[in-house]
Amino acid sequence: LTLAGAPAMAQTRIGLAVPGGETALLLEAQMRAGAQQAADDLDAELVIETDSCSAEGGGDAARRFVESDVE
Repeated sequence: LTLAGAPAMAQTRIGLAVPGGETALLLEAQMRAGAQQAADDLDAELVIETDSCSAEGGGDAARRFVESDVE
């Protein structure tokens, strides 16, 4: 319910950086499942980025989260 003239509340966006690639499929699936449960519990949107298990990939994922206004 939004009151007339009041700004709508933005939905919380939660970020998850996953390893990606063939070698981490089970780990990634577990990470996604846990993060999705947390997002559901908080009525938040889950935003997933791949970090490629590297410092550069992690930095890239973090920049994408910031650009997308992810908490």
